[in-house]
Amino acid sequence: MSITRKIVDGVKGKFKSTRSISWQRGEGESQGVIWRLPNEVYPNVKSMAEIVANEYERAALYISGTYSSVLSQGRHDIPKGVDEVIFVDTAPRDMPFGIPRSKGPLTKDGARFGFSGKITCRVGDSSLDIGKFLTKIVASRKTISYEELVAWLRDGPLNSVFQDIAKNYDYPEFITIDRDELLMELEAKLGPELYDNGIELVSLEITNFTEPLN
Repeated sequence: MSITRKIVDGVKGKFKSTRSISWQRGEGESQGVIWRLPNEVYPNVKSMAEIVANEYERAALYISGTYSSVLSQGRHDIPKGVDEVIFVDTAPRDMPFGIPRSKGPLTKDGARFGFSGKITCRVGDSSLDIGKFLTKIVASRKTISYEELVAWLRDGPLNSVFQDIAKNYDYPEFITIDRDELLMELEAKLGPELYDNGIELVSLEITNFTEPLN
């Protein structure tokens, strides 16, 4: 190989390495669930040559605004035609939650109560899961935080499955239900609802019930 060719290849290699994009997140920084490209720092996806997805990350590719495919952990050349990339955090997260009495489920005898606990879940890492999550939960959002994801869980699926159970009992009956049995029923109902949105339920814990409002 000639000296000139080596110089040219070296320059190309350096140029390509400057176009290798990965999701850089600082320690202690509030973690978002997604990171979109293009953005203010990287305004043109078509100028990028390589995507690097780290552990517990997936990179969703869009062509002309249409969801195309997902890149797994590792280094990947960006296919032609891709004009948007969304990194997705798929690591399991422990997320405390609380639902006040005023918004809590209603029992058969008209008692409304609140509850609190902790849910551990993750965005599924398959192409199907990523697609459902981005379509149904993220939609047009530029970003979504774990706090916002907890709010969606709290106000939507988590409260609705609790209501589906509580409506069958008077409050004195409800509070005597074995806690493990209650959790099993909750998980059995909540798991499929989350799956329909691309989210995998890892575990659920209920730590407290409030006194009811009659």
